[in-house]
Amino acid sequence: MTLKSVNVLSVVNSKSKISTQIIDGKEHIVINDVVPIVDDIVMNGIFYPADEINKSYMTLNDNLMPLDHPRINNEHVSALNPQAINNFYIGAWGRNVRKSNDKVLMDAYIDRKFAESTEKGRMLVNRLDDMMSGKNTTPIHVSTGLTYTPDNQSGTSKGKRYKSIARNMKFDHVAILPDKQGAATPDDGVGIFVNSNGEKSPIENVSLIECSEDSISNVISKTIKEVLSVFKFNQKEEEDLMKEKILLALNAAGIKTDGLSDEQLLKAYNEQTTKEAIEKKKTSEEEEKKKAEQEKKNATNAEDAPAWAKALMNKVSSLELAVNANTEKELSVKREAVKNKFNMTQTAVNALSGEPLDALYAQCVKTAPISGGFANNSDNSLLNMEAPE
Repeated sequence: MTLKSVNVLSVVNSKSKISTQIIDGKEHIVINDVVPIVDDIVMNGIFYPADEINKSYMTLNDNLMPLDHPRINNEHVSALNPQAINNFYIGAWGRNVRKSNDKVLMDAYIDRKFAESTEKGRMLVNRLDDMMSGKNTTPIHVSTGLTYTPDNQSGTSKGKRYKSIARNMKFDHVAILPDKQGAATPDDGVGIFVNSNGEKSPIENVSLIECSEDSISNVISKTIKEVLSVFKFNQKEEEDLMKEKILLALNAAGIKTDGLSDEQLLKAYNEQTTKEAIEKKKTSEEEEKKKAEQEKKNATNAEDAPAWAKALMNKVSSLELAVNANTEKELSVKREAVKNKFNMTQTAVNALSGEPLDALYAQCVKTAPISGGFANNSDNSLLNMEAPE
């Protein structure tokens, strides 16, 4: 069978998992609980069964952790290749490899002094220091380089269909990718992997983040990603302003934001918005009850009101109904315009309201305005985001 290679993307985004430790009299930065692979996961139609992972995951222990996947002459090579060590090794390796439920876990160790002796290493150390201090909480990705022999059998695992099974897995390295942003599979890295025996195999990139079966959190992540995909910022200031507004909203609600990644901030913001909506609905129901009681009382009094007063009350009631109907109509029109323009699912678009909906609708208003007056005010749209892969 043909040998194949795959790079499995994972993420480190919690400063609580990053610490320092003295080893052999030298300071090391330690990243705990890195997840290289998960049992019985299906990624890009390939099934990675637990029994196959259990045969080989311990080979990750004391493996080198290069900065990015090593390449020589545009070909991916083993991290143990001498040239790869010279060009990509920055004093990092993995140890304490273990299993926790269905996850393979390992700890990454980076020799600070060794890393700081290279330009790439200094960049990584600075990023990790910023994460520990809370100055920069953008996630750092890691990607597991492994080879496997495909077994062309189909089936289902964790509700996902697969067309092939990964057998005889061999873990070569876990690469650190400090420059990768977000949770998407990296676009680069596609090519040919050459192992230590000179054997060549095609490389495929997959994302452990996107394929993990974390039910609710996975659904939330998908929807957040879908909504965020429509925000194409042309200026850094706009992105910073959006994040600042979210941070202010969460801090005002007493929610701690230190160490949270952008996706975690979005999730917290969405949960807070949902909570406020529920509280608002509860308050609204109480107000409706009071209003009904007052209307009943007013109805009794209205019988005794003069004709001109009755006519005025009828006009006010009609106006209130018209305003409420118009509000619902505007909400429906906005959601429909956003759904069509950005090709969003109904679930995702129904989760939008208020500022997040206005921000997206502002990008549609030229093609689907509610009214001339609303379209003319599109330059004042509030930016935002939201939501619940």
